[in-house]
Amino acid sequence: MNKKDLINYITKKNHFSYKETSKMLQGFIDAVSEQLVNNDKVKISGFGTFYIAKRKARQIVHPKDTSKYIQLPETFKPSFKPTSKFIKKIRN
Repeated sequence: MNKKDLINYITKKNHFSYKETSKMLQGFIDAVSEQLVNNDKVKISGFGTFYIAKRKARQIVHPKDTSKYIQLPETFKPSFKPTSKFIKKIRN
């Protein structure tokens, strides 16, 4: 399901207009993105938590010359941890 499909699904299920639903979804995406940029968590009860995960600096084998190593710097990535309630809903 892509963004357009999600908007259509929400529109039909809740009887909102496509335009309203699109604005709401974009507002949600913008709010979560803004909080993650500020290194804040976004917790949604019964769904999960969006947060920034840190990957430690590490050394990897060079893909073209396997006799050499490359040092990768510390990086940050957006992550999501579902609640146990959400996981149970999916598994059933």
